[in-house]
Amino acid sequence: MAAVTTVQPLGDATSVGAQARRTGRFLGRTLRWTTEITAVSGNSLDLTIVDGPMRGTVAYRIEADGEGSRVTIRNVGHAPGFAPRWLLRFAMRRALAADLRRLKRIVEQPS
Repeated sequence: MAAVTTVQPLGDATSVGAQARRTGRFLGRTLRWTTEITAVSGNSLDLTIVDGPMRGTVAYRIEADGEGSRVTIRNVGHAPGFAPRWLLRFAMRRALAADLRRLKRIVEQPS
């Protein structure tokens, strides 16, 4: 399972205020939502979800960890009427873990 399947930048993809349209699968549904960058620095990216079935914020952090890096993603938000909170929490953890495993495979592939 992978939460995010496509990302389409809407303009400059790396500055505050930039938006991206995302598509993904979650709890058996195809979802579309737009995120907007609210802060960006060398090792962090903060987004706000501005439309779609869920609202909230997403924070990405990358930190040195031995000879590699540790990536963390934190989602905070709500999805009124989408599913019970406990189910959303479980499914989000599972989807994010799958996305991080996929990112790890891509980054570690020999070039």
